[in-house]
Amino acid sequence: MKHSNKNISIAKSFLFAATLLFSQSVNATSFDISGTEINPQTLTGSETGVVQEGGELNVADDAVVFDAAASSAQLTNNGTISTTGSGSDGVLENADASSSLITNNGTITVAGDNAVAISSQGSSATIINNGTAATTQDDSFGIAASGALSTLTNSGAVTIAGDGSSGILIIGSDVTMTNSGTITTADNLSNGIFALIGTDATITNSGSITTAGEESHGVDFSAENTSITNSGTITTTGISSNAINSSGANATVTNSGTISAAADNSHGISSTASSATITNSGAISTTGDDSYGVLSTGASASIANSGTISISGGDASFGIFSSGANATITNSGTISASTSGNDNEPTGIDSRGANATITNNGTISVSTTAGDPFGVFSGGSSSTITNNGTISVSGIAARGITSSLNGADVIITNNGTISVSDSSGTRIEGIESNSANATINNSGSVTASSSNSVAISLDDGLVANDNSLINSGKITANGGGTSLAILGGDGIQTVTLQKGSEIIGTIDLGAGTDSITVTGNGISGRILTSNVENLSVTANTAGVVVNNNPHRRSNRPSHAYNWNQ
Repeated sequence: MKHSNKNISIAKSFLFAATLLFSQSVNATSFDISGTEINPQTLTGSETGVVQEGGELNVADDAVVFDAAASSAQLTNNGTISTTGSGSDGVLENADASSSLITNNGTITVAGDNAVAISSQGSSATIINNGTAATTQDDSFGIAASGALSTLTNSGAVTIAGDGSSGILIIGSDVTMTNSGTITTADNLSNGIFALIGTDATITNSGSITTAGEESHGVDFSAENTSITNSGTITTTGISSNAINSSGANATVTNSGTISAAADNSHGISSTASSATITNSGAISTTGDDSYGVLSTGASASIANSGTISISGGDASFGIFSSGANATITNSGTISASTSGNDNEPTGIDSRGANATITNNGTISVSTTAGDPFGVFSGGSSSTITNNGTISVSGIAARGITSSLNGADVIITNNGTISVSDSSGTRIEGIESNSANATINNSGSVTASSSNSVAISLDDGLVANDNSLINSGKITANGGGTSLAILGGDGIQTVTLQKGSEIIGTIDLGAGTDSITVTGNGISGRILTSNVENLSVTANTAGVVVNNNPHRRSNRPSHAYNWNQ
């Protein structure tokens, strides 16, 4: 990726420059600055340096250096530290130093390119920013930590200007970063927090992270086993800028705060590596084209939403999109997608990988002024889709739940409510199966409202598929015209109507040797059918009308088949 390669190059350059610096001998002393100082300062051993409130350290080169012999050395800045040279850092800690403590209560500003306000390379360093760390040129960082076991804390302000410049850079392993302040970047390729190399980083944000440039993520990490927890606010406004962007394996992303991505091709949470765990109990929103609330492309992802995911305004946008195999997706919150444009296809949950498990216990609401909205779309084989909540979809060619041609052996279970509607007269479907050997179980309610509506489509006619429906709930096709309660295709369709079934509309099972089996007792009702080759009514079942030929003992005139007694 352009972004990653550029920042890797920057990181390597800054490490190489530091190695050259520390190969030179330095004579270090402690310092206490209360006035104005223009000479660089060095700390060694366990020395302590202080810039007092009102004090200024203004130099062209690195302002404060922890040398290779520094161990438990400390710097406290209550005043102002500034550098002007290219590659000049405000504070620079040698890679051989250890256990350094750097506390900024004042202002540290670097004005050259390839510069870092606070740069820590030694192990077990502690960096605390309660003040302001700022950059003004390209390829620069507010705070950079490349040593293992470092701890970074920001309760102040990290303000970044310049392309390729990030607020926080993490390169070392086992680094802990906590932000309760503000991190702001203004230009392109500039992340709020960037965990580039290393493993096992822990990032916690309860503050505010904002980026404005293109390809500028709020939090971006490729380090493996990284954990990000957000209870604050992460906002991106540039194109191709994700609020949280993960490319490291075994990532854990937890959001209970607010995440917003406002431009095209920008996602709330994006994970591209395997075994990611993504949990949202907060709010995620996107407004651009081709933008997803949650995007996961790695295998074995676990995605759980108990909060709110809101997608508005953009074409081809999704609440949750997963393309990896063996994904587990659970919604117990609210997913809403409301879009407008020429190339819509908004979708609540879209899963393309095999062996996916999709469960909706909450609410999925999708609407569009154009076409092809989906509540749940499954494109992988051997997937299981369960709805215990509510799915409502409106727009041209609306679909509540769809399994595609690529998804053989899919099981769809509806225990909740599915409703689809459209006023234009296009074909809409509550549950649609285009896959082979699909099984649909309905004990809830499926309603399609249009002059060309199908409540449940067992075989959409693209290829001949042998599928089955077991129903004990309510299936309704409203709108008249060519509306159908249940539709089959060229394959063999098997329908079982159990006690509790209510069918409002016609059953047309199409070509093939199809069958309906009616079970239960205490029945009084009617079925309108077409293209049904075999009808089986079990013992103690009464009151059936097939193709308007009466085989019943009840005089009820309804075309509903209803036994709930």
